Amino acid sequence: MLGHHPHVFQGIETYRHGAIAYSLGNFAFDMLWDPALKTGLVLRIAVAPSGVSDIDARFVSMSEEFQPVPLDENAAAAWRDELARLSSLLADPPSDEQYEREYAELVSRNRRQSYGYVLRHGAEYAPSMLATILARPIVSRLKRR
Repeated sequence: MLGHHPHVFQGIETYRHGAIAYSLGNFAFDMLWDPALKTGLVLRIAVAPSGVSDIDARFVSMSEEFQPVPLDENAAAAWRDELARLSSLLADPPSDEQYEREYAELVSRNRRQSYGYVLRHGAEYAPSMLATILARPIVSRLKRR
């Protein structure tokens, strides 16, 4: 079973005779401000009559031209460690409080990085698009008051 949507790869676990990959991350997408958002998985899954017999995860990173590029073993080593960490969390998940705290930190970091990216590359956006992107957080804050 494959799950997908959170834009970052998540853990993989074996279940009964199969495997569950909760997310493969981004393969080709326009989120270039965070290495985790530029990285995705390609899975090779060997299936035997008894079920899944092997899972081989290969990592890709998106180029500045939005093309997926396979990572060599040296570049993939840290991502492989992160995949192992995420997979181990499936057996021992964090508490609800820890999850909420980590989630809030990730959302905050992503917002800072994305707006920084837009500001650094502002000349590449149409003026109306740039205005929409930059006005969104201001409007959101005004609505909360």
